[in-house]
Amino acid sequence: MHFLAWAALISAATFSPLPAAASAAILASAFIADYYLESELPKIFLSRKSPSSINARVVPLCPALKRRYFPSFWFANSHLQTVTGSWLRHTPKLKFRREILNLDDGGAIYLDWGVPDRHKVSPTAPIIVVLHGLTGGSHETYVRNIMLEAEQHGWQSVAFNFRGASDSVLHTPMSYNAGQTHDLRSLLKHIGKTHPDVPLYAIGYSLGANILVKYLGEEGARTPLKAAVAVSSVHNLHEANKFMKEPLRNMFYGSIMTSGLKRFALRHKAVLSQSGVVDYDNFHQIRSVPDFDEFVTRRLFGYATVEDYYSDASSDRLLHNVGVPLLLLSALDDPIIPAAAIPYDAPERNPNVLLVTTNSGGHVAFMTDNNLLHFRKSLMDDVAMQYFTAVAQLQESD
Repeated sequence: MHFLAWAALISAATFSPLPAAASAAILASAFIADYYLESELPKIFLSRKSPSSINARVVPLCPALKRRYFPSFWFANSHLQTVTGSWLRHTPKLKFRREILNLDDGGAIYLDWGVPDRHKVSPTAPIIVVLHGLTGGSHETYVRNIMLEAEQHGWQSVAFNFRGASDSVLHTPMSYNAGQTHDLRSLLKHIGKTHPDVPLYAIGYSLGANILVKYLGEEGARTPLKAAVAVSSVHNLHEANKFMKEPLRNMFYGSIMTSGLKRFALRHKAVLSQSGVVDYDNFHQIRSVPDFDEFVTRRLFGYATVEDYYSDASSDRLLHNVGVPLLLLSALDDPIIPAAAIPYDAPERNPNVLLVTTNSGGHVAFMTDNNLLHFRKSLMDDVAMQYFTAVAQLQESD
């Protein structure tokens, strides 16, 4: 139910001549009815021109796509989903083995490899590369939860910390952005050398999802990845920026993202200042993500304008060239990425693309757990692992 409708209902109940118990019962009934009405089967968008494509054969093998999605009863609202999925979700304590990959330009990326029980996970098991979101890293709960799911399914995983992300050191005055795919390309080449003949998969979240999709569109069928999943991808930075300009949305989500970006730039000030282009003198003027992109991002990466950066970094323009199975998972109530940015036409233009949308789920959340003492379960983990497993089975049989 729309927020304003709920507000009207609560006001009516508050000032109703009915007894308090009766008003409370009406509100509770409305909430439960709304919860069940909003819950429905995920909407699946496939290419009608290619009914025998691998994605068409994968869908029946993914139980999570064939049953109604019920978000966490306690946090069904999109904002509550997003906040609790990020701040209250249980974060598994995983063992990591850190590897520093030195790049050809003098920079470095930090890889945190999951250290699974070798009695359960073979060293030749498939590897999932995990790409985090804006100012994220291997410490994020969604990164650690998908790595735990991978281990429980007998798969290996590695968290790809972007340059300077998490607790990593920035080696050169070059960080990362929403469309920088060079480092992912270098990472996959490196893993291909150190783990020959091991199947590679990848999953990205939010900004990391956009990077992953853009990379896939640039590489086409040349990528070593067998399949990929993009959760809550930005898709189109122009649409996302327009959406975030709404005052209340920018006041909450925009300020959180802007603060994170400023902390990142200030933490690496000694190195980034060496670029000679970052405007730290006017750093106090940064009050939004576009401001940060003007004073930092577009200058570091040589874009003439922020608009040029957004156009170049948007991944939706390259979906037609994706050469391996790709699942896009988006919630229609995502408070950060608008539904207008979802590329509904992508599956028709490219049968390698499978689009799945849900009415609710928020941003990088999709929480389903009702156990507040161990709040962990999420639809996005179930969908990703079922998709990867099904693709692997079909590709092996083909």
